[in-house]
Amino acid sequence: DAAIALAGPAWRHHIWLNADIFKGPGGSPTQFDPGVFLNQCQSAALPDTTLSLGWTTGWSPWAVLGMHGYTSTHVEEALTALDRLSRPMPVTWAVRSPIIRQTPMELVQRLTERGRTLTVWGDAGSDIRQWLASAEIAPVAFVDVSSPALYLWATWAIQIGLVMLFLGAARMLFWSAARRLIESVKPT
Repeated sequence: DAAIALAGPAWRHHIWLNADIFKGPGGSPTQFDPGVFLNQCQSAALPDTTLSLGWTTGWSPWAVLGMHGYTSTHVEEALTALDRLSRPMPVTWAVRSPIIRQTPMELVQRLTERGRTLTVWGDAGSDIRQWLASAEIAPVAFVDVSSPALYLWATWAIQIGLVMLFLGAARMLFWSAARRLIESVKPT
């Protein structure tokens, strides 16, 4: 608001009002009430604004199995929230790349009805990048993805290291207990 007020009629920038106002797959509860956020966006009456609405998300073991997409409940909740707007506004859905890729196509199409778009973010391997370039998705998606992050590999390496450390410690405890047992039953 302050930047626009200072710039006055010289303001020529498009504004995206972004918040994760819905709880998504593996996500924690959102910090925003969807109705309050949408009402505040509309009452601000800012020029050239787009609502960039998203879901809180998190990693899940189901992601590895291809069962971690946005559900019809997620999509319906979001579309219902938009029905409460007093006037239409442009909307882009901020969606996490591996999760939207595992979402049924009919739900992706529901999200992109009425000129709405996707803003796809997060890590994306070649399979997701191919999907993003497809004829169905490319025209309706802003893409902001990176290669699978080094931190994921580092996290996995740390987890494997901890498992190996635990197994090593368990093996030492086993042999220590076995020695004590053998010594306790040895004839004297």
